[in-house]
Amino acid sequence: MENNTEETNKISKKEKLLEEIQKQRKDEKESTGEEKISLVISYLNKEWYGINIENVAEIIKLVNIVPLPQISDYILGIINLRGEILPVIDLRKLFEISISPFSKETRILIVKTDDVKIGLVVDGVTEVMEIPAAKIDTPLNTLDKIKVQYIYGEIKIDDRFLAIINLENIIKETILNKK
Repeated sequence: MENNTEETNKISKKEKLLEEIQKQRKDEKESTGEEKISLVISYLNKEWYGINIENVAEIIKLVNIVPLPQISDYILGIINLRGEILPVIDLRKLFEISISPFSKETRILIVKTDDVKIGLVVDGVTEVMEIPAAKIDTPLNTLDKIKVQYIYGEIKIDDRFLAIINLENIIKETILNKK
């Protein structure tokens, strides 16, 4: 019983934090007139990716992933997250990036869009960053066709390029099999 109370308190704190972030964004937009997007920044090999924080439910350490037979190789299997069964995708395999062994920095981003929730394995997560929406460029033509369908846009930050993941396309084309 105490466990349920702790989990309810965590959820309540999370909801309050999200409300506070949304209020801050609204206040910032009204004061500056510039819309900003908060991204969870992760990396795959030496490439940087961002995903809208509004789609990130949580970030967890690597847990036991149960493999499933006869599925695409980029789907590692499923995990049991507090009684919820979620498919897990290895973004390195999906994006055809060279694979290195999992490390202590490897994380699973639990992401959601509409009614679908999945896990995305990344090599690591570094920070949450706010960027001006107007600074996001369309994906470069130099990206191969495999990646471009899963990238919403790109932005240059300091000395690195950051690709912004199109979560809806990843879910639609990998989990829901709708092309």
